[in-house]
Amino acid sequence: YEFITIQKVLAALLPKPTVRILCNTLRERSLSILAYLLKSYFQHGQKPFNINIDVLKAQVGLSSANRGTNNEVITDTLILLKKLGFIDYKVVKEMDKVSGGFKTVYILLSVDNYIDWTGGN
Repeated sequence: YEFITIQKVLAALLPKPTVRILCNTLRERSLSILAYLLKSYFQHGQKPFNINIDVLKAQVGLSSANRGTNNEVITDTLILLKKLGFIDYKVVKEMDKVSGGFKTVYILLSVDNYIDWTGGN
């Protein structure tokens, strides 16, 4: 085997306790979504940005054409990651200039790849 050192900006590393708990309790797509959001957050200079649900679906191998169930899979995962304290985001409704209707926009506010799982303060 040959191990290659890569630049930090090209990788999103999750600490062992984070990986263990998410692997033991959630599907692997939660890890993929968390790692993708972490990498994207740093690419955006640690500033809020719009989460592209279709990109997240592609990242975890779901069809972007399915806007029902597959969108629910992504948004449910976002809810859980937020409740666990890994991410913070807000949801806003914006007017879609193309369709004239409203669309739901998810704005990532912050990401944390490490949580104190000891329950201490």
